[in-house]
Amino acid sequence: MPHVDENDRFRSEHCGQGKPHDDESSAVVVLQLLGWAGSTLLVYSVLQTRILRLRLFGAVASAVLVVFNLAIAVWPMVAMNLVLTAINVFYIVRLLRDRHDPETFDVVEIPPTESYARYLMKEFAADIQHFNPGFSSEDVARADRRPAVQR
Repeated sequence: MPHVDENDRFRSEHCGQGKPHDDESSAVVVLQLLGWAGSTLLVYSVLQTRILRLRLFGAVASAVLVVFNLAIAVWPMVAMNLVLTAINVFYIVRLLRDRHDPETFDVVEIPPTESYARYLMKEFAADIQHFNPGFSSEDVARADRRPAVQR
């Protein structure tokens, strides 16, 4: 059985039989780029450490892959990516809706000398300095107690 190049198969199925025209060849390249972009974005999404970013990139990637798979008529992948897009959108809406809901968070008062408080200040020192320039853990040590916000 002769080897059939994937690009030739794609062109014959989606761009008509025979030698492709320049416009048809451009369409194939655009579709291939769309597929690669969606796949790359999907891989990038799972590398995210923040859940909202993971969901946002995942939703965009799945939506791009829906378009790509529709264009090449791969129906199981269309269905799967539609479901993934819907799941990601559902959780994005939920994350954004609950972002500032006071019932989502618990405030627990802890003495600043407690090991958990010291751990939090050490673990998140860069973020604390970024959002509260000039913050000093010595200032906290002089206070009777400080709240810790937990989700």
